[in-house]
Amino acid sequence: MTNTALAGATAPAAGPALRPRVAQLLTAITADGGQWSTGRVQTWRRRTGSPDTRRGTARRDLEHLARLGHLTTRGPHDRRHYTLRSNR
Repeated sequence: MTNTALAGATAPAAGPALRPRVAQLLTAITADGGQWSTGRVQTWRRRTGSPDTRRGTARRDLEHLARLGHLTTRGPHDRRHYTLRSNR
């Protein structure tokens, strides 16, 4: 299986390639900025016609981007949101 990069997708220079779904999310977060919660990801995916709009998937994708250093985690566990890391 080959990974194809999406136009405009941002991936870490020396890190692993991102799944297309996660790369698209990172591109949207980079373009739109602001705070991203699981609900915002779900709404964005519905608007873009994504077949997967489950809350758990949105949460895992945001956490994955935070672990890779693209996002900063903010807020308490029950109101968590993510923002684009400023020192990128």
